[in-house]
Amino acid sequence: MTEAIRLKPYHSLRNRLLLLLLGTTVIAAVLIVGITIYVTQTSGRNAQQISGQALIDQAEGYLIQLTESNARENDLILNGILRDTQKVASYTASIYGNQEVFSNDSFWIIEEHMHYGSEGQFANRLDDITSVFVPNTRTVDQETIDDIRLGGSLELIFKSTLENTPNIEAIYFGTPQDVVRYFPNVGLGDVLPPDFQASQRPWYQGSTLENNPERNPWWTTPYVDATGLGLVTTAAMPVYSPHGSFIGVIGLDMTLNEMIATIEKTRFLESGYSFLIDGNGHAIALPDQGFYDIMGRHPEPDEFYADLTTTDTEFAPILANMMAGKSGFNSIDPDGRELYIAYAPLESTGWSLGSVIQSNDVLKVITPLQEELGKTTGSLLITFVLPASLALLTLAIVIGLLFTNRTVRPIQNLAETVQKIGAGHWDVQIPRASTYEINILSDAFESMRGQIHDLVTQLERRVSERTRDLERRSLQMQVAAEVARDATSTRNLSELLENSVTLIRGRFGFYHTGIFLLDENEEYAVLRAGTGEAGRKMIANGHKLRVNKPGLHINSTEPSGLVGTATSTGQPRIALEVGTDAAHYKNPLLPETRSEMVVPLKVGDRVIGALDVQSQYPNAFNEDDITTLQIIADQLAVAIQSADLLEEVQSNLMELENIYSQYASNEWRKLSHSSSVIGYQYDKTSSTPIQSDFREDDLLDDPKSQAVKVPLQVRGVTIGELDVWFEADRVSPDDMALIESISSRLSQAMESARLFEDTQRRAAREKLASEITTKVRASNDPQTILQTAVLELHKALKANRAQVILHQTQSYPKDINNGGNGHELDKKNEISE
Repeated sequence: MTEAIRLKPYHSLRNRLLLLLLGTTVIAAVLIVGITIYVTQTSGRNAQQISGQALIDQAEGYLIQLTESNARENDLILNGILRDTQKVASYTASIYGNQEVFSNDSFWIIEEHMHYGSEGQFANRLDDITSVFVPNTRTVDQETIDDIRLGGSLELIFKSTLENTPNIEAIYFGTPQDVVRYFPNVGLGDVLPPDFQASQRPWYQGSTLENNPERNPWWTTPYVDATGLGLVTTAAMPVYSPHGSFIGVIGLDMTLNEMIATIEKTRFLESGYSFLIDGNGHAIALPDQGFYDIMGRHPEPDEFYADLTTTDTEFAPILANMMAGKSGFNSIDPDGRELYIAYAPLESTGWSLGSVIQSNDVLKVITPLQEELGKTTGSLLITFVLPASLALLTLAIVIGLLFTNRTVRPIQNLAETVQKIGAGHWDVQIPRASTYEINILSDAFESMRGQIHDLVTQLERRVSERTRDLERRSLQMQVAAEVARDATSTRNLSELLENSVTLIRGRFGFYHTGIFLLDENEEYAVLRAGTGEAGRKMIANGHKLRVNKPGLHINSTEPSGLVGTATSTGQPRIALEVGTDAAHYKNPLLPETRSEMVVPLKVGDRVIGALDVQSQYPNAFNEDDITTLQIIADQLAVAIQSADLLEEVQSNLMELENIYSQYASNEWRKLSHSSSVIGYQYDKTSSTPIQSDFREDDLLDDPKSQAVKVPLQVRGVTIGELDVWFEADRVSPDDMALIESISSRLSQAMESARLFEDTQRRAAREKLASEITTKVRASNDPQTILQTAVLELHKALKANRAQVILHQTQSYPKDINNGGNGHELDKKNEISE
């Protein structure tokens, strides 16, 4: 017993139990700390994943909206071309429906324009506005002639449509008789095969009744243009007469180069891009990165309009949906890169636009947040969890399980709450705990929730604001560019004004748009162009508003409104609430107007009119609208002044050309009637004159010779013809060019000679008149003057009789020989009285 008492203290059961309990407590504490670290890190990772997924969802919505917006924008361009095709087709139908008006032999004289080619094709020259072609497989009968003559009335609308429509390279019309009229004139007679048949082309066949029973405009499959224009597609529409008979097909060739360049240059985030395919799965616009992603390889040199349906990558099902005209969103993982793809169709063509971004570009936005979360978690563990765990080791023996549950459960609740936050439930309450450490973690998550929510909200707002700003700026720049384009391309003032008001109202969504121009006295602003039925009625009624200029004595009861104020001051005017201000003129034809803005049309410091826009909503205008519309108004003012001056110059020039042409035609007609010799011919031996009674058969010795007839023209007036006979079966282009050059120079030389002879005759007449006048003035005696005058007139004119009589009354005497005072010279006896 004494030995037992001498045992060392640490050998006692108490110490062992204490050591066991201490070991158990240490192990428990280590386990608790480990579990706490694991749960905290797991919760943090879950929170990061949920935050990332929330951003990815936002990016998905943004990518879908962006793709659909770009698809609609491109579809609007294509629909605009289809509308132009309908307009040209409708105009063509109206011409064929009024053949008695347009079928005028003098408007498009076939004999002056058309000729047979060396292989039997029937075509016109390169100096015409449009190119006309009839294959050698067709007989030039009356129907063919009618098609050629009626087609001449299409030249102006062909030209204006091509000049006013971007991306359009050519416009043409084909008839069932295979008559083709093409603008611009490329010389179809020399370009096309002589047996080319327009009725066998895809754009024609696809427009026939069996292939297009709805008679709607449609797009052909894109193809590579043979002349180097790149990828081209054709907008085609059948033309039917008012009685329903098939007349032909209108075609507009559109180059896709600009659309392809715009799509391939589109970039968003760091590596995002867009691509465009047709309904058959061929690539219309596809950047190199997109080619690699879809095909799994880089494109070959000069590889163009590639067939993407041959791919075996993960893009294959997405391409199938795009070719089927569907819209949607997919994600794939080629080469370890997660890609998000949104696609939307272009309804008018059956094409589809796709947009691609990498997930890394989206997740980079939350990288700073992830770093901050890691720092917060580490700080939390080091500062609170570990010290608290060490401090609670003594209590772990008694309440270990309870402490563990109470420590872990709040963290689990916090993780569940974070998951709900990640699902979009931003208003969920973050649970609180009785321990300080858990409350710190809750505060950290509360702070993180606020940061994530603010970040997502800010991102959505920035994306929305930037999208609206870009759309608005794009619309403003587009309208300004289109107005500038019309200003440089449209020469007709009325057409310029109508196009401008329609464009401004359509693009900006205004209730009404009108253009006023000042009258000659600058007393009234007269409405010259207005939109809608109200605009037509106001123009028909001669709607005008008084100009509020000081010093003008005008009826004060006449309305002036904002237009009168803006045109008098030269400054823009805005009425934010028209209905509540009695000072503003309220037009009864526009009852829904709530706000109005007027900007003056100025050229330098001179006001020539005003641009008036009205909205159905109050407070619809601001300073940015004034700036934008003032730019458009300045462009319109310059264009209006230019168009007005051009119309005046063209009118004067046309009048001068008509007078000169009539004068030249009369002079050459007199010259041809005054001579029995009307030309000369050469037959390898000598040059002989051609009499006025010649027959054309007498000029050709060998009936097998080929005759080339080229008219001699001076300022559009045909004064003769140059005929050349060749023994060869075919005349070379060089020979034809030489003959045409000689014809042009010969015409100018003959006109110069005629003008020289006319000048000589005038000079001789002036000289003779001067000599007679000199002799008459040599005497002061009236009788001598009369005798000299009648004698000189008799000699100069070689007349049979000449007399000069002086009258004392306003009426002639009954017997001028016996009853008057004067002198007479008779050729027979040369007696002067």
